[in-house]
Amino acid sequence: MIFLYLPLREYLFAILRSDNHRTWLRNVTTQLGKHVGGAIGALHNASDAQRAAALWLAQMQLYADAAGGMVNARSLDAETFFADPTTALTAAAAHFGVPLSPREIEARVGGAVRDLFEEPGTIVRKRRSLGAP
Repeated sequence: MIFLYLPLREYLFAILRSDNHRTWLRNVTTQLGKHVGGAIGALHNASDAQRAAALWLAQMQLYADAAGGMVNARSLDAETFFADPTTALTAAAAHFGVPLSPREIEARVGGAVRDLFEEPGTIVRKRRSLGAP
């Protein structure tokens, strides 16, 4: 299992970048608040930034709890992954003992990975368009 994540600052830039994302955030934190527990429990009067930070913290706690029981689990910064998916997938395949040739890796990078975002580097470009480095 690989847990793909963004550091808090980058997560906040991604989640707070548009009205649609903020609406999604409010819906998710409202629906999950009672299920996730302390991190996003009582946020009915919280700002969008507070909700986003609490959701991020809850995700990190869930990831840590899940990874604690999985000896082969790893985490991967999403920006690192999308900046160089070929290297990341090659390392993941080696780690999990999945025999993939360079051609098979490139096919996945050119297909399923590319389709996750409109274009390669979208996370980085959108973050920078909001004034982040």
